[in-house]
Order: sequence, then structure tokens, then C-alpha cells
Amino acid sequence: MYIQIFKNILKKIPATLDFVKLGFGTGFHFFSPKKRIIIFGTPLAQPTAFNINIGEPGKLLVNASVLFHFSPRFNENKVIRNTWIVGKGWGRAEDHGGFPFKVGEPFVLELYDGTDNYIDMKVNNKYFETFGRYNLKKVSQMEIEGGILVSSVILCPSIRPSTTTKSPTTTTGKPSTTLLPTTTPSKPPPFCPGEIVLNNLVGVFH
Repeated sequence: MYIQIFKNILKKIPATLDFVKLGFGTGFHFFSPKKRIIIFGTPLAQPTAFNINIGEPGKLLVNASVLFHFSPRFNENKVIRNTWIVGKGWGRAEDHGGFPFKVGEPFVLELYDGTDNYIDMKVNNKYFETFGRYNLKKVSQMEIEGGILVSSVILCPSIRPSTTTKSPTTTTGKPSTTLLPTTTPSKPPPFCPGEIVLNNLVGVFH
């Protein structure tokens, strides 16, 4: 299983992740298995919001469109979803779905490609909402900013798991009844085949 691990990549903040350079590729739609982005973070008291922007190549909110804007607002108890398009500006904000975040409490946010150019969302393994307005085939970067402490990010590219299986052993010798203690804990299973893990993210996004 191929796993890439990047350490301390988000120390300079606010930070932008280049999906292409990280091996995640462009686009975020109609993949099988689905592409996923998993963010482990903790909201901070100040500022009162954090933002996740996913968009096209270029400088986001300047000459590159933001096709997915995700902004929990703790002073409003709303999660804003929107788009910002070059030459048009901000679209109509959506804020239904409740508010599953609390200041100081760690969360797991999962974004994965839905149908017809939609991005589906889960918070702490519970379905939250879905959002989509434009074609996502050119999506190539993600920016994280605001009042959030990010511990790690996992990118799941669209890679099918290997179907290779090991041949079963045919040894028929007398089985041993001695049980030896295990001194090395087993590693947790990966979230997905070929996952790209960005950990040790000690920076605060503001």
C-alpha cells in the first residue's frame, strides 16, 4: 500500500495545499472510488470563524474562482457555504443544516465528491450537507484560514484498492500452543488506498 506522509507542511499560515503537487490530482467529481478530504481540527475562540476554500488554479479570491467555500461562524451559529467566481463575486450563501462545531472541541470534517458536481460533507462521521453549483473538474487547491488549529489532513485520491491476494499456507505441522506477548502495537488501518497524510500540523490558522 502506497502512503505519502508530509510533515509540517502547513506551518506557514494561512495555508494553501496544491493538490497536483501532493499527488491528489485535479478535479473533484464522478470518481470511483470517491475522492475524499479529511480534516482533523479544533476551533479556536478567536477569530470567531474559520474558512476552507477549494478552487481553481491561481490566487483564490483574486484571479481564481472558489467553487466551494465552507465557513463555520461561531458568532452566528451557522455554517456558510458559497462560491466566489472571477468577474461575478460571491454567490448566494447557504446556511441550513445546523451547527455541529464547538469552540475547543476537536472535530473530523470529511469532504467527498458526490453526484453531478456536488461535494458531500460529514462532521464527526455524521452526514451534514451537500453543496454544488459549478463544474469541479478544474479544482486544484485548498486554502484553510481563520480560527482553527489543524492537527492533520488526509487526502484520498481516486485509487482502486489492490485485488492481489496471498496464497494460503499449506503447512500441516503441529501447531504451537505458546502465545508470545505483542510488544509493538499494530498501526491503524489507512482511511483509503494511496492516502496522502499531512500530519504534525502545529500551526494556528488566522
